[in-house]
Amino acid sequence: MSEENKRIVCAANKHKDRDIMLIGARHWDKLMHKQWEEVKKLVFYDTLGRPDLNHFDFIQGFIDNMGDFHTREEALKIATEANQILKKTGGEGSVQLFSEDLY
Repeated sequence: MSEENKRIVCAANKHKDRDIMLIGARHWDKLMHKQWEEVKKLVFYDTLGRPDLNHFDFIQGFIDNMGDFHTREEALKIATEANQILKKTGGEGSVQLFSEDLY
């Protein structure tokens, strides 16, 4: 698929170090929260009882129609080129995509 056919399809949170991605219509919507609850069941704990995974370890972004993850900044460029932006949110001069920009 060529770059010109690339489109943003949904919000995603990708773990910084692990191959874990949570997806949903919006960041941390009820679908992402359900996925997070399931992922937390797979967490290991250190000798002090601290989990080795937390929600601060995730980068917010989006996935495209090929399943590739993009940061908010990268996703804004893709969505702009694909004419997906309905109304830009995020403040004046924002260089990040927000799901509210798409619908």
